Amino acid sequence: MNTNLKRGEGYDFDHESCDLTHITIGIGWNVANKTGEIPPQHYPGTSKQHQEHDLDVVAVLLNEEGKVNALGGYGGYGAEPGSSISQGDVVFHKAPRHSSGAIWLTTDNRTGAGQNGVDNEQIIVKLDDIDKKIHRIVFFVVIHDGKHRGQDFNQISRAYIRAVDGQERLICRYDLSGDITLRGCTAVSFGQVVRRGDEWCFRALGIQHESDRFAELLKPYL
Repeated sequence: MNTNLKRGEGYDFDHESCDLTHITIGIGWNVANKTGEIPPQHYPGTSKQHQEHDLDVVAVLLNEEGKVNALGGYGGYGAEPGSSISQGDVVFHKAPRHSSGAIWLTTDNRTGAGQNGVDNEQIIVKLDDIDKKIHRIVFFVVIHDGKHRGQDFNQISRAYIRAVDGQERLICRYDLSGDITLRGCTAVSFGQVVRRGDEWCFRALGIQHESDRFAELLKPYL
């Protein structure tokens, strides 16, 4: 299994190489270091000289045409103030459980605080229970409000996103810290699961995005 991947490197994993009855997408990162590992910054709109980085894991459920069937209340994450995505086919911290009950976010960690070696946030997908109208699920990791705060992945300590199969075996992982090419990047398309008949396969993507706004990230799927 090709577990450690570089950004932009794609790879396919199918039911013969891993247990895709369900899949867990986990992200982890360290609390911003106040002693110099991550330089303190002054962020627009606040007098605070130090702020934590808030990473979010997001799942977008797509139909056979590669489009979102339902957005609920469109807007939300990085869109217009006061709007929200809820009860739709996007799972994230403001809509943590899909209406099917087959995909959910375990927690919303806003600082990276927690036990080392343990995911700070996870999205769990019971693939065998996903409705037949869903043919693909794309997973992102996004720095919440990263553009406004002047943040990017290059500033974060030990950030990663990984996929784990139904037997808790690592499928693949991208390390997101220490890569100068991620300067200015506030979101990454990590990977996707794709339905192939009665089976699923997982494809790692590692595509970077400079926008952290849902309006931009979801545009290809509307």
